[in-house]
Amino acid sequence: MTRGFFCVVSHAVDILNAISGLSTLRGIPPLAPYFRATETRFAPENLPHNLHLVELLKSWAIRKNAAPGQIALAWLLARKPWIVPIPGTTKLHRLEENLAAADIVLSQKDTKQITEALETIKIVGERYSPEHQARVGR
Repeated sequence: MTRGFFCVVSHAVDILNAISGLSTLRGIPPLAPYFRATETRFAPENLPHNLHLVELLKSWAIRKNAAPGQIALAWLLARKPWIVPIPGTTKLHRLEENLAAADIVLSQKDTKQITEALETIKIVGERYSPEHQARVGR
């Protein structure tokens, strides 16, 4: 029996676009409507630290002519054949964009470079707000 690892990537593309400044270019609403805006990772004191992740993904997106969220998904797909990202979206164009991430080719060298760069970035803040953390596992 083969085991798999499923990664839930909820609204990753919209959040990356909102944070990275692409929201105004694509007509995406600001980050505020997303429940993730309440996460401490997006708090004013933490956001500058965490934007290093966005900048990394944006730099690779430019190299590969893709969206930052597509690079995140392509990197997950390139890591192991049994990792299955599950991006969340409510919009057809986002679904199409997410699916197109499977067509992005990251070489072993690319994957290694992204992984090494990610290892140097310290994410500041908790994944969930205290209110949302209280609901986890219920």
